[in-house]
Amino acid sequence: MNHKQAFDILEIDISTNITIDLLKKKYHKLALKNHPDKNANTQESNDKFQRINEAYDFLKREMPHLQNTETKEEPKFSPVYTDLLNMFLFDGKYGALFSKIVKEIVSCYKKDISCRLFEELDRDTVLSVYSFLTKYNTIFHLSQSVLDEVREIVIRKCDNTTVYTLNPCITDLLEHNVYKLYHDNELYLVPLWHSELYFESKDAEEIIVLCEPQLTNGMTIDEDNNLYVESKIFVSDFVFAPDFVFAPDSVFEEQMIFVDICNKTFEIPRSELYLKREQFYRLKGKGMSKIKDDIYDVSERADIIVKIIVV
Repeated sequence: MNHKQAFDILEIDISTNITIDLLKKKYHKLALKNHPDKNANTQESNDKFQRINEAYDFLKREMPHLQNTETKEEPKFSPVYTDLLNMFLFDGKYGALFSKIVKEIVSCYKKDISCRLFEELDRDTVLSVYSFLTKYNTIFHLSQSVLDEVREIVIRKCDNTTVYTLNPCITDLLEHNVYKLYHDNELYLVPLWHSELYFESKDAEEIIVLCEPQLTNGMTIDEDNNLYVESKIFVSDFVFAPDFVFAPDSVFEEQMIFVDICNKTFEIPRSELYLKREQFYRLKGKGMSKIKDDIYDVSERADIIVKIIVV
């Protein structure tokens, strides 16, 4: 294994500032998502899980500057899912009760226990837990029924607050569309690339808007608003595709892989890809708007990370 392979496996952009915190965060997320216990314990999931661990160990060993920034010795790797979940929650510095509820839902969801724990929380904490679970639902392999149950608890907790749930499509996010929400004949402009927003009515009533995008299979959005998509290409197209000439006076035009996301087409140069079964390509600054203090600020876009699968 080399550095490039390890970075690819952990889906790390080598142009970013790579710290031990970033490395741990990427590792814990991928290890949870691809853990054999959550993927029918297939041979493929075991092999992928092993590669993730080998890449993590390689980078920690081969990048001494990461070791120098370690503030405390990390526990020896354990393949146990609950141990990985504990490390992921610890990395985020979440409170004890918050972590207890998340672990209860993710590890062994029991409706009566989880609901009772939720009832002990204040409204803001319940909202934080719900936003957290929605954001990481693909990592935790949560079913829609579980998320629906938690949403019902949020609504009950917010009995003196109006809660709206919007389901924007990917086009809404990529075109940073704004939804016109009317409440008591008053207009509120909701930027759809935010997962959670708060407004106050003219009567001092609080309005909460939850945005839950409609994602197709293979699509996820991370905490930095980066969009992950999957694209399959055929070996014959990858190797033997003819040159593309777009104008009579063109001397040479680089061959491209075209990735369609809703009504948008993105180009990836073939020369920057490898002939291997899976790889990631980052379209920098081509995704949805990043989250800013000014909720309507669309001056900076997040990335689109394409998982290319050669079949």
